[in-house]
Amino acid sequence: MANVSGINDDQSYGTLSSFTHEKLKETDKSYQVDIFNFRWAYDNSYDDNTGYANVVFTKVYKPQGVLFTIKMVQANLDVLILKGYMEGSLNLNDYLSK
Repeated sequence: MANVSGINDDQSYGTLSSFTHEKLKETDKSYQVDIFNFRWAYDNSYDDNTGYANVVFTKVYKPQGVLFTIKMVQANLDVLILKGYMEGSLNLNDYLSK
């Protein structure tokens, strides 16, 4: 996974491990949701920092499109939350442990 800045092409990048996946089916009161939990071991291209973050990646399937939330908790307990919508498709099932 990589977190890429559009300004200087700086990035944090690294490997993912410890995948889990929970699928919540659509009901009369809620949309279908996929919840992926994993650990991200990262290196920064813009400094010498390395580390890990525990990540929760949530996809909510609404009629208007797929919304996402990414919550990263770093080892020092700093929290980063990203929210948005997805264009195209992303099938993380190929990366889950079988």
